Order: sequence, then structure tokens, then C-alpha cells
Amino acid sequence: MNIKKNSLKVMCAALACTTVLSSMLAAYATDVIINETPMDDSVEINAINALSDDSAGTTSSDSGWTTEENSFEDIKVTYQQSSSYAVTIPKTIALDTKKQATYSVKVSGEIDATQRVYVAPVDGIANTSNIDFYMREKDSKKEDVIATVTQNKTYWNSEDVTAAYEEINNSVSAPDLTAGTWEGTFQVEIRLETNTTQEEEDPDPYDIAPAEAYSNWNYTLDDGNNIITLNYYTGSETDVIVYANYPVDGKPYKTQIASNSTDNAAYNLPYMFNGSVKTNCKKIKSIKFSNGIDTSNVTNMSFMFRMCQALASLDVSGFNTSNVTNMEGMFSYFTALPELDVSGFDTSNVTNMASMFYGCEKLVDLNLSNFDTSKVANMSNMFTYCRSLTSLDLRIFDTNNVTNMQHMFYGCSALRTIYVTEGQWLTSKAKTDYMFTECATSEVTYK
Repeated sequence: MNIKKNSLKVMCAALACTTVLSSMLAAYATDVIINETPMDDSVEINAINALSDDSAGTTSSDSGWTTEENSFEDIKVTYQQSSSYAVTIPKTIALDTKKQATYSVKVSGEIDATQRVYVAPVDGIANTSNIDFYMREKDSKKEDVIATVTQNKTYWNSEDVTAAYEEINNSVSAPDLTAGTWEGTFQVEIRLETNTTQEEEDPDPYDIAPAEAYSNWNYTLDDGNNIITLNYYTGSETDVIVYANYPVDGKPYKTQIASNSTDNAAYNLPYMFNGSVKTNCKKIKSIKFSNGIDTSNVTNMSFMFRMCQALASLDVSGFNTSNVTNMEGMFSYFTALPELDVSGFDTSNVTNMASMFYGCEKLVDLNLSNFDTSKVANMSNMFTYCRSLTSLDLRIFDTNNVTNMQHMFYGCSALRTIYVTEGQWLTSKAKTDYMFTECATSEVTYK
């Protein structure tokens, strides 16, 4: 995330600081005052018994009083504690031989559930696109050098503060430094914020990547527009997060996803998480995409996750697929994935869905109720070997332009019911060879 510039300049005396702030709230609220007098145990027991008798509405024979009516009142007990927190940042940061360094920010204490603590560097050079400041040579014989600050987390919620969460992957980088002794100071703004709407969403935790995370990708950079285009994954992590922004050498770049090649043999080319090419992708167990990634530029998502055989969790709910024309083999050979949410996909421009869910053996539920298939020509092998599906609701499907349905439900050994809409489901123009071979059903149900 490229932290937005803030006009408020909070002066710090050193490169970093340790700050303790507190926000005081009204401490107590009470409607009932109780005065207590010390008593021995027997008196206390008698008092409790008397209260019990009175509350039950019984007659006290020794007092001569008879209860004629009684009532109960609710007394609310409240507790409120002032919010307090501490922000800890190293007092000095020393750049290494690569002219960069990481620093940590820790926020601890206790704040209200509706509050959060904001900690972020303030931009020191107004005419640049980054959060940066000047490094100055001690003898003042050389020109000032720009140092860039990249901080991965700017908000700490009440859970973070209580757990004393520490973000350690923030960085300072000044690649243009030369020999000499250089020093610089950047400012940090710290504030406590309260959510008055109760509906404000938490910041996207996958907004900005940790330092060096870009090295897990084959990528291209557009320096003019500050865009990083991810071509395919080269890392070895089993739980992968695709961030909305990646800092490269201290400079933040907005994430784009590449389109696959239009070559006929594209399944043999490296693209995103295509496990048939990059064998380490076969070991990935989960993939999460930041909601801040704009995928509207992508026109070809074919074989995007092909052969991710260990994948058990995949979140593509934020994908903008409005310009995608090819989804061939996109989720093929998912041998471990039990569920997949593609209900938000815009498929109005897709022409090729061949083998889209081929070999999704563990998939038990597939919601395709929003699919627009009016332009699709190829549905061959679309659900082949989806062995765990028992029913498919394809009533939204328009197959008027489909010319190939071969092997469409081949090997769907548990699939007994396929719902379609009469008039929308046509096979007269399409090849239908082996369409229901080894499938639990040999026909569709019009509903």
C-alpha cells in the first residue's frame, strides 16, 4: 500500500521514537449508591435471610408487618475503562550495505473495540509520489539523497493492541547513497481513531506486501505508472497471498494480473499458478487475493490454477472478469478443493469454458447461478471427472451458441440431477460425443 500523504506533520526529534499516548473516557456511571457497615457473620446471615423473605413477599411475624404488594426493579451495572496504548519504534535505524533497513512498529495496551490506533510516517518531500525524506551527508559536501519509507501496517485495532502486535517488515531505503556519513529524520504521526458509524470496514490485510515479497514472482514493472504485473508464481510458500501493492526497492507498485498467452499450447506455458509448468505450485494449499487488485485488464484466464492439486482453499470472490473471453482449464485438476465460489463472476464475454472444472474430484457444491453463457462456443470437458457433484443447477445456461459439448459430464459418477431451462438448453448444433459417459445420469431435467 502506498500510504496516502498526510498534511499533518508530527515532529519527531529522532529517526524513530517511543511514544505513549492515552485517551481518557468518563470513568464511572452509576444510578445506585450502596453504603456498607462492617458486621459479623451471624448478622450478615440474618440480613441475607431477611432480604430473601422480603423479596419473596412473605409475612414477617416478629415485626407485625404484612406484605400487601411487592415489585422488582432492574438495576444496570456498568463498567468503563479509559483507553490507553503505547507505540514503540526503534530510536535509531541503521542502513545496511544495500542501503536499506527494516524497522518495527509495536502497539500495546488496551483500547475500545470501536477504536483503532493509526501509526504512519509523514511525507517529508511534497513533490514526490512516495513517502520519503532527505538523507544529508554529515560534512554537507554532497547533495541530499532521497530515502523512501515503506510501512506495511498503518492501523492497529483493539485485538492488535491487546495482543501487543508488532509489524516488523517496514523498510527504509536510500539506494543513491554514496561513500560518507549520512543522516536523516522522518516524522511519524500517531493518533487514536474512533469509529462512529459502527459499519466501517477494517483495512484490507492484504493491501501491501512485506518487503521482498515480489521476489516470489516473475513480474514486469511499469515505472511510469507504478504498476507491477504478476506473470507467474516462482516461490515455495504453501499459503500464498497476492497483495494489492508490492514495494520494490522501497517504491510501491500497484498490482495487476497478467493475461495468459493466446497460443494454442498455453497450458504448457508458465502463467500465474499453472502447476503443470511450475511444479512447486502443486504444493500450494491456499491462495488469497487482496480485494484491492483490479483484474479488469485480464482477457485470458485460461489454465490460471491448473493442477494446483494440494489446493484446499481459494478465494477469487473479488475478481473482475468482465473482459475475460477465455476460461479454459482455469480450475482444472483441483483434486483436493471441496468448495469454490465463482458466483460473482461476470462471464458475459467468455467464449471458451472447455475443461474449466476438469478433474475437480472433491468439489461437492458449485454455484453457477450467475453465469452468462450466451457467447460460449466450447463447453467440452467442462465438468469431466467432477466425481463428488451430485447435482448441477444450469438453468441460467444459454447454450444457443455452443458447438462443442463433448465429454461435458464424462466421469461424473455421483451426478444424478442436472437442472436446465427448456429453450435455453440446446444441443442440436453441438458435438455431444461421450457427453454423459460414466455419469450417474444420462439425461437432463427440465425445470
